[in-house]
Amino acid sequence: MAFFVGIAITFGLSALTAWLVGAAVRAGLSSRTIAAEQPAGPAARPALAAGLPVRTLTSGDFPATHDQGSFGEALTILAMAREGWRPVNGKRGGGPQGIDGIFLRDGPSGWEAVLIETKTGSSPYADRQMDDAKLMGDLDALYVETASEAEQAVYQALHDALQSGAPHVRKELWRHDLSTGSTQVTLLGRSGERLPRGRRLALGAQVEALAAIVSEVDRQRAYLKG
Repeated sequence: MAFFVGIAITFGLSALTAWLVGAAVRAGLSSRTIAAEQPAGPAARPALAAGLPVRTLTSGDFPATHDQGSFGEALTILAMAREGWRPVNGKRGGGPQGIDGIFLRDGPSGWEAVLIETKTGSSPYADRQMDDAKLMGDLDALYVETASEAEQAVYQALHDALQSGAPHVRKELWRHDLSTGSTQVTLLGRSGERLPRGRRLALGAQVEALAAIVSEVDRQRAYLKG
């Protein structure tokens, strides 16, 4: 009797083993079939934007020298806006005279401002352009010209800050090299003199973007060639 029981157990184990092996084989075949039916993942795409030539500008791209200067001032506005600064009108009588750039920002300790003289290419700079007394005269004229109480408050606050030498108002000279997209920023003293402090900015992407914007609105190519 024990003999037959042993045979039965042996055959039972063999059958169970065969079933398990068969199930494993079927599962493997099934997974391979599913894997074959699944679409392949996206292939790695080669760099495309990096291969495009970067658009740089020279003085020859502008019909007039003042157009190049205006482009440089617009570039300064674009770069400052990226850092959270708001531009305030600094031009007197709607013309080119006055302050190239007035920028305000509210910080943890209150408002702060930067007054900027922008030079593009080899345009010369003279200290008197950013002398405190000259700037205060510009701010007085702007105060009289505007009917906006909010702007008048700004011009008055800037005038008072310059008069007292407040540290939350600084002055800078920005010189753009549009052919390389490089900008040298130099801190200025109270008489407009250049101080041995500053930084260099890489604005190639901003030059390219601004050129594209100008080209989009300047259909007659009056301000920027090409």
